[in-house]
Amino acid sequence: RQKSNSIQAQAHYDSSLRYQHQALAVAQSFGLSWQLADTYDDLAQLYAGWGDYDKAKRQLEYALRLITEQYDINPRHVPDDSWGEVYWLVLGKAHFQQGVWLLEQTDRSDSSSDKSGVIDLIKAAFYFSCYWSSSPSLNTRQKFINEQLSKADVTIAELHTYVDEVAEQLEKRPVELRELFAEY
Repeated sequence: RQKSNSIQAQAHYDSSLRYQHQALAVAQSFGLSWQLADTYDDLAQLYAGWGDYDKAKRQLEYALRLITEQYDINPRHVPDDSWGEVYWLVLGKAHFQQGVWLLEQTDRSDSSSDKSGVIDLIKAAFYFSCYWSSSPSLNTRQKFINEQLSKADVTIAELHTYVDEVAEQLEKRPVELRELFAEY
């Protein structure tokens, strides 16, 4: 029975990969950058689900390269509200995955990986809140983020410091990032 489940799981994985590669081909042929980014993100999830983190990371890198700086958080730039909505979901998913991977694969003696993972999760919360300003989906995502944060080797004070670091980059945004982490 275990062997049959393994064979069935492999068949589903192979089928999913095939469909995602078909989606890539369609998106490339029509120049659909958002669909390309979303499909690369989906491929990253597939590869990560099977433990192939190197391939998963490459797929996320492809996805993130397709999203212009106009929609991304960085110390020099606050994301633009115009037409960013479709990219914010992909950015949220990508930062969520990166944060989870960093926290799962962290050498527990390396606090910089924990900090990077936590900051990715904070950014994920921000992007999800831009995509879903208020909804059950946002609440569900925030619960997932909080579950991952509880695994991080950071104090509540450090978490607040990291939230403040990201929030400072977003001072012109209507979203109050600190509210997303009020329970901490």
